Amino acid sequence: MDDFYFLQISQGANIKELPIFFKPIKYTPFRPVSQQLFFFPMQKIFGLNPFAFHLVIFLFHCANSWLVYKIGEYFLKNKTKAKFLSLMYIVSPLHFVSLYSITGSYFLFGLFYFLLTFLLWLKFEITKKNKFYFLSLFFFVLAVFSSEITAIFPLLILTIFGFKKRLKIFTPYFLTVFLNLLINIFLAGAPKVSAFQMKLTAFPSLLRWYLLRAFGLPEGVKNGYSWEKTIIYLLFGALLIITIAGLIKILSRRGLYKISEKNTSEVKSSDTSEVNRRKTILKYLIWILIGGLPFYFMPYHLNSMYIGISFLGFMLLLGKLFKRRLFLCFSLLYILLSFFSVRLLAHTHWTVRRSQLAKYWIKRTLYEQPKDSLKETITITLPDKLTKEELGITLQDNRAFQLFYNKNELETIYQIK
Repeated sequence: MDDFYFLQISQGANIKELPIFFKPIKYTPFRPVSQQLFFFPMQKIFGLNPFAFHLVIFLFHCANSWLVYKIGEYFLKNKTKAKFLSLMYIVSPLHFVSLYSITGSYFLFGLFYFLLTFLLWLKFEITKKNKFYFLSLFFFVLAVFSSEITAIFPLLILTIFGFKKRLKIFTPYFLTVFLNLLINIFLAGAPKVSAFQMKLTAFPSLLRWYLLRAFGLPEGVKNGYSWEKTIIYLLFGALLIITIAGLIKILSRRGLYKISEKNTSEVKSSDTSEVNRRKTILKYLIWILIGGLPFYFMPYHLNSMYIGISFLGFMLLLGKLFKRRLFLCFSLLYILLSFFSVRLLAHTHWTVRRSQLAKYWIKRTLYEQPKDSLKETITITLPDKLTKEELGITLQDNRAFQLFYNKNELETIYQIK
């Protein structure tokens, strides 16, 4: 699908043509760092071999896991918890489309620069050294022009650390976001289709949908085999029970602690600690909400990868609330659930179906109509109207064969027997 489009618009004779990739294209989101600047060198070096693309994407995903570990270590103050947080993050079914679809990798690249920005900012908070501030700003620019969802970074930091004495130094960050908005609104932007329409009243149902994804329940679970669904629902239920039991234990422990207190100074100390806990929980809840904007209001544009930043806040919240043993128990069950969820997605998700459809017809057509005998058109005969429509979308009409035959004027005709 979109792979063929971005491969085509990222073609160039040599490195001198790189500046053309920074020219906005109407009705195409402006993500030159994660798309054109990725597709151009990859196809120059590896041609149209998808394995090389997926290998690079997977290496970035592994790097994201390490960055999540370092950030988790900072917030959780516990290396064991941070390691399991990182493991949950890398195996989560949230990333299925980002890893399976080459074009979908823009979110993983954006996430890489976002996490790097975050880590460098934490270094700046600790050391107050300007080099970390400017490095953080540099990678934030790369993040925003890789994936627009990373634009929430300054708001996220101000929520976590407070606005005092920080609003001014975030001016360059907000200017970067403003520039990205100007380019996407007036020069580029998303296609004018219903998928990008926003609906404020959809928030409750969308929040519930994304929350289920955060707990490891894959989309389209009803399409799986019966034994798969049974295992997935059992593991999902176990995660919910652990979460509810953990929250009840926390609330009851605090209640008993307050009742048993006799010393006034200890009660005051307990009250202060309770207020701090509530503030911490509120900060992570805000993190979860702003991390997924604006997709909590887009009912026709669902994709679990959009909550990658929110998911980090969600797992950190559980890590802060749960004791180590309970958190490790939750982590092990989540990792096991992820295995079965990804397995289910690998044979039910529409990206898989369409990729297999594209692979079959491209290989077949290249065999039946060799390049040396090719004319100005390619004719593909299909069994029914439904296959014809889906293949036309999958191969982007003429684009796929224009790429594989290296003829930009080539026309593809789809017909039914």
